[in-house]
Parts: sequence; C-alpha cells; structure tokens
Amino acid sequence: MRLAITGRLEQWPEQKPFDKRKHVPLQFIEISDTLGVTLIPALSPEKTADDIAGICDGLILSGTLNDIHPSYYGEEPAPGLKYEIDEYAGDRSLILAFSAENKPILGICGGLQSINVTFGGTLHQHIDGHFLNDRGHRATVSDGSFLAEVYG
Repeated sequence: MRLAITGRLEQWPEQKPFDKRKHVPLQFIEISDTLGVTLIPALSPEKTADDIAGICDGLILSGTLNDIHPSYYGEEPAPGLKYEIDEYAGDRSLILAFSAENKPILGICGGLQSINVTFGGTLHQHIDGHFLNDRGHRATVSDGSFLAEVYG
C-alpha cells in the first residue's frame, strides 16, 4: 500500500524572500521508504491532486498550526483572529481527488478539520484554553490493529 502524507506550511517571523516554508516531520521522512509513503511537500502544476490520488492507495492529512478561513464554511472571521496561510485549498483538492477514487483518507487534528469542512461541516473559530504550543495528544493503539503492527 502506498500512502500520501501532506507536508505543512509555516510562516517564519523573518520577512525575507523565503519566510514561508513547507515541512514534513522528520519521523515521516524516516519511515517513508519503509512503509511506502509518498510525502507531499506542496501541490504544484506538475503534480496535481488527481496525479497523487492516481499513484497512491490512501491519504493522510497531517496536523497544522494554521486555521481554516471561516469563509470556507460560510462564516465571517471572528474579530482578532488571523488567517495568514491558506493550506485548506490544497487539502480540499486532495480530499476530493482521493474521495472520487474511493480511497481511504485519514485526517490528523487539522487534517480532520479539513475533511469536515470539505464535506459541508463547520468549525468553532476559537476555543478558549486551546493553545498552539499544546501540540501533544494522547493516543491509545488497539492490539491487533495496523498501528500496533507498525509500532509494535
């Protein structure tokens, strides 16, 4: 099985020509060959979402620090919130391409939000007590599952 995993875009504080950067977590790179993963650093005219869906068996939308602009789910931005980077457009094109081919899609954190919005869902624009630095989430892996096989 060949999986596609999205990279993410971050805005760096410096105002230089390369202040926006795509990245994928180092762990994804380390396991990419072992697990047959295709890393997607960015969509480009040379490699469209349809092309990627055509060569991969499933899609993993990784988490992101960037919020989806409320206009995508029919709302106006709440006062004081910033939406500097639009990653959702790329996520949406991948979700639609993989969905059209009936291929599995897994969303992690922000990736799940992208799936939700693509299929007509909405989001809360701000949740008090939620901090961007609070990135860790506990997960339990079930015995006999695919993840248990991968991670032991």
